[in-house]
Amino acid sequence: MTSQKKEYQRAELAQIILDEMYQLVGILDVNGVNLESNQTSLDAAGIKREEVIGKYFWDTPWWPDSLREKLKSAVQKAATGEFVRFEIENKVKDGTIYVDFSLKPVKNAEGRVQFIIPEGRDITLRKKAEDELEKAYTLLKKQEKELRIAHAKSEKALLLTEERLKLATETAQLGFWDLDLETRILFCDPTALAMFDIPQESFSGEIETVYERIHESDREKVEQKFEEAIKEGTIFNVEHRVNWRDGSIHYILGKGRSVYSTNGQPSRFIGVTLDVTEKKMTELSLETRFRELADSMPQIVFVNSKDGTPLYFNEKWFTYTGFKTAPANVEGWAKAVHPDDYQSFKSKIEYLAEHKVRLWELAFRLKRKDGVYRWHLGRAVAAFNEKQEVIRWYATFTDIDDQKKSQLELSKAVHVRDEFLSIASHELKTPLTSLKLQLEMQERRLGNTKSESELKATKMSSKQVDRIARLIDDMLDVSRITSGKMAIKVEECSLNEIVKEVDARLNAQAEAAKCKVTLNFIEEVRGYWDRFRLEQVVTNLYTNAIKYGQGGPVTILVNRKNDHAILSIKDKGLGISLENQSRIFGQFERAANKNEISGLGLGLYICQQIVELHKGSIRVESELGKGANFIVELPLQSLKTNSSYKQ
Repeated sequence: MTSQKKEYQRAELAQIILDEMYQLVGILDVNGVNLESNQTSLDAAGIKREEVIGKYFWDTPWWPDSLREKLKSAVQKAATGEFVRFEIENKVKDGTIYVDFSLKPVKNAEGRVQFIIPEGRDITLRKKAEDELEKAYTLLKKQEKELRIAHAKSEKALLLTEERLKLATETAQLGFWDLDLETRILFCDPTALAMFDIPQESFSGEIETVYERIHESDREKVEQKFEEAIKEGTIFNVEHRVNWRDGSIHYILGKGRSVYSTNGQPSRFIGVTLDVTEKKMTELSLETRFRELADSMPQIVFVNSKDGTPLYFNEKWFTYTGFKTAPANVEGWAKAVHPDDYQSFKSKIEYLAEHKVRLWELAFRLKRKDGVYRWHLGRAVAAFNEKQEVIRWYATFTDIDDQKKSQLELSKAVHVRDEFLSIASHELKTPLTSLKLQLEMQERRLGNTKSESELKATKMSSKQVDRIARLIDDMLDVSRITSGKMAIKVEECSLNEIVKEVDARLNAQAEAAKCKVTLNFIEEVRGYWDRFRLEQVVTNLYTNAIKYGQGGPVTILVNRKNDHAILSIKDKGLGISLENQSRIFGQFERAANKNEISGLGLGLYICQQIVELHKGSIRVESELGKGANFIVELPLQSLKTNSSYKQ
């Protein structure tokens, strides 16, 4: 079978799994455009795939106008890497449903969000059950008060209250029970007895008869919680299984509380039961589909308790590690995690157990079944209970060993490149310095003669030497920037003086280009900066204005705005189109045609890096054919305490 065919089959299998999932699932790009939706989500709204694919998620027929802005905002949050979750009410072809909705960002190896997975779980049954249970519980509290009043008034009022309670529980399909705490006689209405599959005619009121129906694995827990609620006066709220006589298992949610007599002592314990078997079966079906989907993934997928005890591993864990069983606890991970990484791995899990952290990432080495350790990136998302406590972690391990090795090789290559540039720069500058001195000497000699052509040629050669020296300096600066080794030496200095000195040095060049440069100093501006590096910024912007100014006037403004210095260098030349303004600060980028203007396109990139190293900003305001205005903003005091500062 060809790799292309295998890939097609995997894609087809993935689509089948996606379509078979019970929950509503899809795939969005980072802009919110819908790339894929499973059949369940399409069937729920009675729409076709072509109505949603390629459209913004919030603009699809799933959502009414009232939800669009909320969904758009949620997608934008997810695009930044945030996991978003909330409940929504929506109308579909079969009526109104409640959806537990989430947007999960999927990141690539570089940590950038690549896709967004929208997921909706239909919780209509659960919401209805919760609403009915809450209504019944609220009604019971009201009935409790009414019962006390009725008991004091008359037997007739008590009978009326019981009839009302019966009507309420029958309407809500709730079972009602009432335990006399003195006699330990339990009353159960027919609905409650039916939920426990206990015949009415054979029930004598013994609570042990009910306990016997509870699943043997849940019985001790239910008895313990029930007695604790009676003793401590707390709410009894437990979900458990019930064994029916036909061998079937049903799921029951029980809720109750104490009723107090006039002397303040608990006299009865009353409550309700609700059959949640259908909801539980749905949850178990979803869990089965989750396992099937997890086993089809190339990553290791697992679920941990809050303290790191594994609750579930997909098949990839066992095929990768060769282990027959999963680690029993955090210490059990020591057999799989590299010894040098284990402590940080263990500390991470212990820290997460104590703090309410929603997402985490950790890179570590994991042992393969052949004994080879490979780098993996662990990512996990927390699940919280109603008290906002972490109850479990859903996590993946992704093999990034090849990327790690590539990064190492790239790092070595960058280091070799930087070393070469540094050595080459120094080696090239030595003969250039000697050549520059010889040209200056020859220029002075020719100045006393009438050989104008030779003098002109000598000056041209001198300019070319200066240009080569600047190019070498630019390449060396770029090397320092990319390796994080560019440093600045901070001192108090005047921006006005720096501009004056650069103008004095380059004014002859401006005159040769027929550019009139005007200096406009609104006030004296002093701050804590690297004088040499700021001269470099002003020089680059000054020469750019001359180069692209086409002989038009150039205005240099120095001003102060609050706690920032403002430097503006404005020309009336070529200008920069809007689409080019965002890229001219990149390496080797120029707005003009490379055949029209010489240079490597590093000047503005170096300017931006120097300005940002000073914690400032640089921007351009321009229109094509109407010149350009480069504006630099520098904080006056931010680097005052730093005599030297490094990236």
